[in-house]
Amino acid sequence: MGYKKFTTEFKRKVVAESNARHEVKSVAKEYGIDSSTLFKWKKQNLDEDKEENAPYSREYIKMVVKTRLTKNNTSKSCSQMFKIPEYLITFWTEKFGNEVRKEIEAEQKRNKRKPRGIHVTSSAVYWK
Repeated sequence: MGYKKFTTEFKRKVVAESNARHEVKSVAKEYGIDSSTLFKWKKQNLDEDKEENAPYSREYIKMVVKTRLTKNNTSKSCSQMFKIPEYLITFWTEKFGNEVRKEIEAEQKRNKRKPRGIHVTSSAVYWK
């Protein structure tokens, strides 16, 4: 037996449905293909309008990762908090973690308060 040849349109259709439903195994079973094949197609980025079809925006993903990092939450607690699968939060943290950490550090530098003098009497200055 040889390999089945699938058209690019068919592959895109299956990948798009898998992305929309957030499921791989059941979609692959419906279309009569192996789930590893569908994972390979997803990895090839066959979805034409990936940004438009993405269920989560980049800003939302970064907000979830920032919440996880600043509050020292686990992926499991974040998944329960945001109602998102745990594997996504782990993946997002690996992918966007360094970028979000840099943003957090820059924000902390901007928000650092400079000491200012409060005059209690004309001759004494107390620092806050």
